[in-house]
Amino acid sequence: MPIVDGDLSEWPQELAIKPRQITTLRDDVQVDHTYFISWDRKDFYIAGDISDSRLDHPGKDWAWQGDYLSVQLEPMKVAGRGTDSPTIFIYPHGGGADGQEPYAAQHYSPQRAQEIAMQINRRLRPGGYTLEARIPTTAIGGLTGKPGALMKIKLTYQNVHEVYWTNWEGLVKLR
Repeated sequence: MPIVDGDLSEWPQELAIKPRQITTLRDDVQVDHTYFISWDRKDFYIAGDISDSRLDHPGKDWAWQGDYLSVQLEPMKVAGRGTDSPTIFIYPHGGGADGQEPYAAQHYSPQRAQEIAMQINRRLRPGGYTLEARIPTTAIGGLTGKPGALMKIKLTYQNVHEVYWTNWEGLVKLR
């Protein structure tokens, strides 16, 4: 399992995920994101190398209008139908006593969110940052499934300043 320190060198490149869809309102946007996911029986791990020239966070009451990486995991039912699950938003900025630390919240609706105690590490670099997070499986309903179970995952990144979203959706098999 990865060390949650913001250094992505321990992640195998064969696990790299690139966004499949980029939605933007500007023509000159350069997006270069790479994500990694892994899990064990206690924790779900996500890492990212994210291009973002400026971290924006308008305050926790308006966090959905800031920069974030959202993660939605749903167990797949036998008939192929998923279940509704809350979305976890990882904010690269806006937490801690000085408002400079990353933090996460579980959103049930735009007006209902609960901050999640989890380990997150962000490292700034020119033109962006790296991020690693360890999310307790208790915060994600259904992830404690049996090995071989299928999970639907959706990763979305919102960049407010450069006005874009990236998306990746897929199925992953629990090991």
